[in-house]
Amino acid sequence: MISPKIWSQPPSPLPHKPRRACFVSGLSDPTSSALSMDQLALLRSLPFEDSEIVTRNFPFTIDRRDVAREVSLIWASFNNGWQYWRLDSPRYCNLMARHWQNLLQHTDRLYLVSLSCGLEFIRAGIRSHADAARMHVVALGPVCRRLPECELTIIQGEQDWISRRFVPAANHRIEGLGHMGYISHPKVQEILCNVLANSISA
Repeated sequence: MISPKIWSQPPSPLPHKPRRACFVSGLSDPTSSALSMDQLALLRSLPFEDSEIVTRNFPFTIDRRDVAREVSLIWASFNNGWQYWRLDSPRYCNLMARHWQNLLQHTDRLYLVSLSCGLEFIRAGIRSHADAARMHVVALGPVCRRLPECELTIIQGEQDWISRRFVPAANHRIEGLGHMGYISHPKVQEILCNVLANSISA
């Protein structure tokens, strides 16, 4: 079950940046916002300076862990599902909004890579058209109630029946890819780099 502490923590202080890149997914270990080594490697392969990369998962708070600990697939699925359905609660949406507003107040343009239900975290955190206009989201295997009203690129595996049930259409389909394996798939990295490089230079 997700720990209230991580959501109730005050947002982490941030210096102002013209742009930032962030990774957003459900927290398989709900006691920490640390990213896995593979998630960090994916972020660092993108066309951003190290200082523009947020090295924590949402809600981007600092804790004792530098790298996410291993969690069983069953337990990770349970935690992610619990977090997804709790976004119906105004309490959790309000807690989430504080962290998004902190990020937006200190960043001119946000580039977000979401995985699975991470897109629902983003959708629930967007409170205005002005916020949405400053975001470009690249969603990997998205699971969400409805799509956020921001610039959005969807990458989806042809065999990802979980994502395709929630989001039938995609900008890019990857042959043979299911709901697992987005982070380490070379085609995902290639598409991500191209999409974000084009967005930055636009």
